Amino acid sequence: MREVFIVMEKDAKTGFILSEITSLTVDCAEYVAGLHCVRKDSGSDIYDCRLFLTVARDVSDEMYDDVFDYYDGEVLIESGVRELSEVTEYEKPVWEAVFSFSSVDSLESMINQIVSVHKKETEDVFLVLQKM
Repeated sequence: MREVFIVMEKDAKTGFILSEITSLTVDCAEYVAGLHCVRKDSGSDIYDCRLFLTVARDVSDEMYDDVFDYYDGEVLIESGVRELSEVTEYEKPVWEAVFSFSSVDSLESMINQIVSVHKKETEDVFLVLQKM
C-alpha cells in the first residue's frame, strides 16, 4: 500500500515540531509506524531521520518477543541504517531506524529501500515462526 507522508523536522531538545521538510510517497507504508527528522547541528543541512518500522499483521502476546528475537537487524545496517533499536511501547513490534541524509531528493528512495529490506526480513521472521 502506497501512502504519502509529510516529513517534519523536530527540535532535538524540546521535541517540538519546527517545520515541514518535504512530502514523499512510501511503498509498503503499512510497515511504517511514523517518521521525523532532527537537524544534526543548527545551521546544518544534514539531518538524522528517525524511521519507525513495524509489522503488517497483528501479533499475539506470545509471539511479540519472538518477532524481535528472530529479526536480523544487520540487514538494515547493511542498507544504510546507522542505529537500530527495539521500541516496545507499541501494540505491535516496532524498531527505530536512524540514518543521516543531506539531500531531500534522495530521502524518498532511501526510505523505500529501508522499508523494502525490512518488509522482506519481517516476512522471513513470520515464516520461521509459522514452522515452530
